[in-house]
Amino acid sequence: MIKSFLLYFLLTVLCVSVGLSQQTSYDSIYQFYQNQIDVLSVEKSDLRDFSQRTEKFIKAQKLNLHDNTIFFEAIKLIAEGQQAKFLTENIHFISELLPYNQENEKHQAFLLQQQGNFHLQAGKNLQALEHYLRASSFLEYIEPKTHLARVYFNISLINLDGFNTAISIKYAENSIKMINSIAEKSREDSLLLMQLHGIMGVSYRRLADFDAALNHIDQSLIFSRALNQPVSVAINNGNKATIYYEKKE
Repeated sequence: MIKSFLLYFLLTVLCVSVGLSQQTSYDSIYQFYQNQIDVLSVEKSDLRDFSQRTEKFIKAQKLNLHDNTIFFEAIKLIAEGQQAKFLTENIHFISELLPYNQENEKHQAFLLQQQGNFHLQAGKNLQALEHYLRASSFLEYIEPKTHLARVYFNISLINLDGFNTAISIKYAENSIKMINSIAEKSREDSLLLMQLHGIMGVSYRRLADFDAALNHIDQSLIFSRALNQPVSVAINNGNKATIYYEKKE
């Protein structure tokens, strides 16, 4: 709790200090959002009150979103909606923000990425895919590429779910390449690699390329064990058994 508070304090100071600067990194935007989710309490959120505050914010600040200080206030509201699972309200809020923030590519990328996340959580895969693709067009030019890799992962996952196997493989491969290019990988990067290799294993199994499927499942297993992810280990072992069975047929 103390660590979360200190991180919150440091990020808040950062946001104030760079409020009028357009040099705020995408990492700082993303980290501020994640930290807001960590420190917020769901019990303090009321759906009607949240909707009223987002509408009030749009009316008062929609023309000032180019200012990073104002944008971070919008992020606080989005994080509150995420924590309270107000998906429909957050989708509406972001859709209202997007037209007024087009001059800042980092802001646009963040809003589009989160809009994709909320649509995905709501089970609206086509809408999620649309927003992820739009976000990727901005994130291609933004460092670090970890954020683009995450978006590609979600695009790959949606296509896997829709049985667009070749497209799923394409985006998973690109995501793996991006993460592997990072010199010092975080635990989050390694978890993403674990999931990506799992996706690749399932995808190649669908194409009956069993050797490639086994290779990726084995890679996912290595990460699963190293990261102490027993559920993932069980899933990968199950997929591996299925591949061996289908390979013998």
